[in-house]
Amino acid sequence: MGTLLIGLLPTFYYRIGHLNLLPHFLIIIGWGTLLSASMRSTGRLRIFLALVLFSPFTHFYFTSPLVLMAVLAQWRACNYRVDTATLRFVARQACMILVVMLSAMFVAGYFQDFRSDSYGFGFSSMNLNALINPLGANGHNTSMYVSPLPTGTAGQYEGYQYLGLGLLLLVLIAGLVLGRRIFAGVAAPVWSLWLALTLLSLSSQIYLGSSLLFGMQSSC
Repeated sequence: MGTLLIGLLPTFYYRIGHLNLLPHFLIIIGWGTLLSASMRSTGRLRIFLALVLFSPFTHFYFTSPLVLMAVLAQWRACNYRVDTATLRFVARQACMILVVMLSAMFVAGYFQDFRSDSYGFGFSSMNLNALINPLGANGHNTSMYVSPLPTGTAGQYEGYQYLGLGLLLLVLIAGLVLGRRIFAGVAAPVWSLWLALTLLSLSSQIYLGSSLLFGMQSSC
């Protein structure tokens, strides 16, 4: 299973130092459920409720994107319409999803009076240069040909997203050949979700290299 995960997304290689890779499989299951063309909406809802219920017991920063995916899946069931009835339906489903999330958080002890030892949101994040920066954990350079670029915090190896020269070249060629058609078939709400997940990855401290472009204090 670990080999399969690395084959799906090699950047997950840098999570092997953790005790397990379970939370990343939750995200992969979420994406598969959201993008499936054959699954019924009721099946999607059951799977997402299970993912949202289970994720707070692993790490909460996986819960937020799963909640966003779950709400988007309910909107997809209505063909992304924007009429009043659809918005009310999505709002009701979102409330149910949030109740499940809050219940799991309560059982897991999130609302107890304690603080864990963590650098928190803003320290462990993604840099805007992540896609072209081969700097990995402990300052390790993951490229034989590209020099590491500067980062804003020592925790930004957690936002490691280096594509590698091969994928960067493929993206460039695809962009030149296909132009705007490269995004054909991707629904606007899915792009909105990707944008939201990217903003979560950038966190409250947004860096381009070592330069802080936007900073907001966080108590996490």
